[in-house]
Amino acid sequence: MPAKFAEHDDSIPEQSQNLEKAKKLMEQSGVGECKISVHLCEGSDDQVQMAQILQANLAEIGITLEVKVMPWLSMVEENSSPDTAPEMSALNMGAFTGDSVFFLKQNFHSMYSGQPYNWSFYENPEFDEAIDKATATVDEKEKKEYLNTAQNILVDDCAALYIASPDSVEAINNKYQGFKIHPLDYYYSIRFYQLTIGE
Repeated sequence: MPAKFAEHDDSIPEQSQNLEKAKKLMEQSGVGECKISVHLCEGSDDQVQMAQILQANLAEIGITLEVKVMPWLSMVEENSSPDTAPEMSALNMGAFTGDSVFFLKQNFHSMYSGQPYNWSFYENPEFDEAIDKATATVDEKEKKEYLNTAQNILVDDCAALYIASPDSVEAINNKYQGFKIHPLDYYYSIRFYQLTIGE
């Protein structure tokens, strides 16, 4: 869960790279050198940059990563079934509602398996139970406990790769007044009707 969410569990350590351990795990798997693909949404330069870094990293442990850029609707269609989904897809996730339960539920609850945005086809009854209990309670302390449980389950299961939680930087001429970034706006769009021009 993004660090700026009140329910973020800061006891979970950040991911770190360990090439030697990765090489040993690859050797133990018996897979050997292999090829996988990642599909990205067209128009997402940040996803392409991320994929290029991932491509270089995976090459160091014998995995060739093929990168394919495609329209959003094509990604939705192919990720509707494990039979047509690629090994990896990239998703930019935002705080659509500001509700931390919704944020985790739409991405990882089994009821959304194969739908945007649970393209991991992740299904874990223990995770579902923690999320369902967080949904049902009005006690904020209990809710945080259930969400901490859910977050730890996700990390232990490696349900996804959490690549970045970037800050948004905007530059604007100081003659414009009233410019604000809405904190829940996924696309960080400028609301032009709120702007006025100063003297």
